[in-house]
Amino acid sequence: MSVVSAHLDKFSYDMASVLVVKVSIVIKAENDNSKAHANFYETSYTLSFHGVKIAYLNADPFDVPSNKSIDLYYPVESSPIPLKPEEGEIAELFLRRGQVVFDIRGNTRTRWRVGILGSVKFWLHLNCQLKFPLNGTTIYPKCSTKSR
Repeated sequence: MSVVSAHLDKFSYDMASVLVVKVSIVIKAENDNSKAHANFYETSYTLSFHGVKIAYLNADPFDVPSNKSIDLYYPVESSPIPLKPEEGEIAELFLRRGQVVFDIRGNTRTRWRVGILGSVKFWLHLNCQLKFPLNGTTIYPKCSTKSR
């Protein structure tokens, strides 16, 4: 799994210490095994802003044929999120700098069938930082899962 692209559509922080975020994220599930299809399941990621949870990015189980990939699209629009004073200060700092940082963390499981041997299972862990400029530019982070 890798974050292919992300776009910050809205980052609004007001005087009442309320944050509203709208972001689009594309995560690619890739199967580079030439002999077996892969099953992905228990896919769950959390999008957060400096520890404040913005959204959960989940997917139902899905299969990826051998040597293929599938893009998962996550359009995220948060409800208004009240921030604590210290979180609000961080939002103001990022606005002054013209760049906002979000984190995506989570896991997915994958399984390959291996002939008569049965199946091989892995946990894939994602820990990614998304650094968005406030000018609406789409970013292409280099974030991929680590197998365990």
